[in-house]
Amino acid sequence: MDRREKILAHINPTGFGLEIGPAFAPVLPKALGYLVETIDHLDAEGLRDKYANTPGVNLTIEDVDYVWDGRPLDEVIGHLERYDFIVASHVIEHTPDLVNYLGACERLLKPAGILSLVVPDQRFCFDYFRFPTTTGEVLDAYLLERRKHSPGAVFDQVALAVERNGQIAWEKSSVGDITLKHRIADAVYQYERAQSLNEYIDIHNWRFTPSSFRLILGELRFLELTPFVEKSFYETSGCEFYVSLEKQPASEQTTGGLSEGERLRLILEIRRELMTCAEGFESERNVSTTLRHELRGV
Repeated sequence: MDRREKILAHINPTGFGLEIGPAFAPVLPKALGYLVETIDHLDAEGLRDKYANTPGVNLTIEDVDYVWDGRPLDEVIGHLERYDFIVASHVIEHTPDLVNYLGACERLLKPAGILSLVVPDQRFCFDYFRFPTTTGEVLDAYLLERRKHSPGAVFDQVALAVERNGQIAWEKSSVGDITLKHRIADAVYQYERAQSLNEYIDIHNWRFTPSSFRLILGELRFLELTPFVEKSFYETSGCEFYVSLEKQPASEQTTGGLSEGERLRLILEIRRELMTCAEGFESERNVSTTLRHELRGV
């Protein structure tokens, strides 16, 4: 299956849907006849201005139906159980409050509606050196009702971001130099900026491997914080994996999430995923010359 087929695996293309954050690359372009509405952080003119000097970007950006202003998505859109499906590619990792985000999607979907997610795998992008998000971190953000990212999260994003061969995302098979993308002074600057401003500073607030995502979803179900169940899951291709979640009708919702055996299996799998990713990291071909010299001096 190709990328598009994985995203649309459980979506009726003639249904009425919402695409979150399509920017300049919608999965379901209105121009191709899809019956969709869109929500983004800027209107179409703002998106054209933002990407005007970005190489390779098609500035034929479609009209944006709703502009996100920090409130939950369903409050911005103003309708409940409106959509047959929601598509969000490389969005969920940016949300300040993951539980609230899932809850808003649930409220926007009709019973048995599909939430189709494309999620970056932290092992193959600039989040390489950061640890996977835990359910506890997700719960803290939910209890604090976060509407923007914490200064500490902003610091970590900047301080630990990396590139491989000058790229912020890469294939599983990629080799070559891994280098820090920013200076520590840049991280301090953004940390202080995050404390002093009310505006939203965009980062990858959550980091996932395929198994860590499944663990969090199962534990949130156990806590009765989401009614979504996994409909399909496609392992990482390139730098991303694909998840389709189904909103269970109220009459079919059941309590409980993962069994303890399933939890342990996923926790062990997370460790395996991270170890596999790190194999060969200190080889001559995978570490920048500067870092090799520093490692030899330890």
